[in-house]
Amino acid sequence: MIVPIPTSNVTFSAFSDASFPSATDLASRQGTLIFTTDGMLSRNEMSVVSPMAWNSRKIPRVVTSTLSAEAIALSATLDRLSYLRIVWEWLKNPGKNWAEPNEVLSNALHCNAVTDCKSVFDVSTKTAPPACHEHRPLLEWLLIRKRLQENISLRWINSQAMLADSLTKSMESGLLRECLKSGRYKLFDETETLKQRATKREKLKWLQGSSGATHKHGK
Repeated sequence: MIVPIPTSNVTFSAFSDASFPSATDLASRQGTLIFTTDGMLSRNEMSVVSPMAWNSRKIPRVVTSTLSAEAIALSATLDRLSYLRIVWEWLKNPGKNWAEPNEVLSNALHCNAVTDCKSVFDVSTKTAPPACHEHRPLLEWLLIRKRLQENISLRWINSQAMLADSLTKSMESGLLRECLKSGRYKLFDETETLKQRATKREKLKWLQGSSGATHKHGK
């Protein structure tokens, strides 16, 4: 379902998730889900969302940890998000110099990238150099930080509210289906999370805007 948004208010929000190999699934997977939305999402208010791009695929390299998989997935998601934002800015104004992406994106509307991996969120948003024994994730984090300078905020949510979760593993996908059906979603402040063992009804409060949920820290 495509929800109408005034052209002047259109911005984007990207959800990134990854899964690490398990005994039943030996492949690491990454999922990307990108919506058009408006500025209300950044203000932690109920917002309209319309799906624009998504993928679900194997990570094209060997990863040695969940942290590595999440970093690679987020880096790929941010690359795709930047591309879509440049295309959108050019569609609005063909005079935009798309060959200078930093200039285009610095003047574009603010947008969000969303992860449910607290470790990736912490490393990517801290100003200190990331400390990691794995070299590949270190490079990915440097790329992530550079992408975040393109007027993007990295947001963390509890895994129970991650829309891209069902793109990386076999699981119940009711939250994503309900979001696509209603065309609505809401981000919460990082200090507020869903209960660690949320019921399906409590999960849907992220879509319905109810403030009655009990919160405590999760993933």
